[in-house]
Amino acid sequence: MTNASPDFANDQVKLHRYSGMWFPLLVVAVFIGVLLFRSGVFENNENAHGIPPGFAHNMTVRDAAMESMERGEPLLVMFSASWCPPCKRMKAGPLRSQEVQDWLETTGDALYVDVDQQADEAREWGIRAMPTFVLLNGGYEVKRIEGGMDARHLIDWLNSY
Repeated sequence: MTNASPDFANDQVKLHRYSGMWFPLLVVAVFIGVLLFRSGVFENNENAHGIPPGFAHNMTVRDAAMESMERGEPLLVMFSASWCPPCKRMKAGPLRSQEVQDWLETTGDALYVDVDQQADEAREWGIRAMPTFVLLNGGYEVKRIEGGMDARHLIDWLNSY
């Protein structure tokens, strides 16, 4: 019996009809993968975007505040986490902006605190959301703000103390 059954012939037609769809699906899958990769969604280490220039790290808020007080400068503290998407965006963009870097050079100091590595520090400061920015002056908290923002908003917030 060399005759194929009608069901077999129908299956071949169906298979042929769908076999040309693999290439567009592959292109879409690769495109989505590239977008996800470029967005940083797969990055999970603290240095994915690095600690922003001008930010001290691996020290306590108390020690950084003492150093800032000796210089008579305010201290901006960023409480962050490696897994936090808004933190990654802040580190990659606004905190590297010329406006923020100019503020750090001329007006104040900055400290980066990883809440996972310095959990006691985060607990002591009552950190519940990331990123949280705390501005200290003379060793005392002047104000705080939670969440990501653009460079202009951060500068306006810093200059309004």
